[in-house]
Amino acid sequence: MPIKVLSAIWLLGCLLFGSKLQANQLPDVTHTNAVIDNIARVVNDTYIDPEKAKHAADLLQAKLAAGEFSASNEYHWFKTQVHSTLYSATGDSGFELIRSSLYGSANSQQHGQASIESKVLDHNIGYVEISGKFAFLKSSEVIERYFRALRDVNALIIDLRSVDEGNLSLTKKMLGFFVSPNETVGLLYSRGWIEKITATGTDNFKQFEARVPLYILTSSFVTGPWELFSYSLQEAGRAVIVGEETLGLASIEALINVGDNLTLAMTSAVITGRNPSMTWNEEGVVPDYPTARESAFEKAYSLATQTQLENRR
Repeated sequence: MPIKVLSAIWLLGCLLFGSKLQANQLPDVTHTNAVIDNIARVVNDTYIDPEKAKHAADLLQAKLAAGEFSASNEYHWFKTQVHSTLYSATGDSGFELIRSSLYGSANSQQHGQASIESKVLDHNIGYVEISGKFAFLKSSEVIERYFRALRDVNALIIDLRSVDEGNLSLTKKMLGFFVSPNETVGLLYSRGWIEKITATGTDNFKQFEARVPLYILTSSFVTGPWELFSYSLQEAGRAVIVGEETLGLASIEALINVGDNLTLAMTSAVITGRNPSMTWNEEGVVPDYPTARESAFEKAYSLATQTQLENRR
């Protein structure tokens, strides 16, 4: 093999090894101190419980002053120390310090791209399949177009089995197609205050009439604002849930940058139903018709057609 080729391979190997080593290390002590300062600040400003937040921030600063975060520049050691400190101050194991690579994202997993498909099935049954990540700001406008196209159906199936991240604004907009505008659908708890979650009105479009049966397909991956959508309509008697119990995560997670390629994830709020004692947290939304994920559509379609036949009698 030519010497130039061998040299190039050796150089590439050194670069890759150096990149891997660097990925497991933090920069100098000054940078480490700045990261801890940032973490203390954002926890104090954002974490759901203000008293625990202050305690966590004070503990981080005390350990920083004692030099406890400077014993090593190895990232995984540093991450463990941060997690341990936050947990001891709050009792919450949900904090996560995430390091993104040069080409990666701040999320621990790659999420699917947003996708919507709609069609009218036999017996004039509308079907909307929503999948992937819907955190982007204009997702409400996109989904609204699909809902409007199905305004004349006799029944509607909304398939959430493959959804990923959602957002509260989108949920409120979707609920506006089925409940009255400004109707309270849930409560949002954060930092000592309570906010009513209400459905958002839809311009130039009346809600789907109550005579139009609604079936929502769920899986064990459905979480967060998507659970609010399913739970609220089920609680109001407006929707029938078919599929698996959802994940049971009623908390709202905040992702905040705390340093170069470092993001801290923490709970900033918790959602409940209209009655504070009613929540899907940890238990998930329980389906009216429990079925395996793979057979949820067939079951919902069967229920929709059966309901139509009964209404014609």
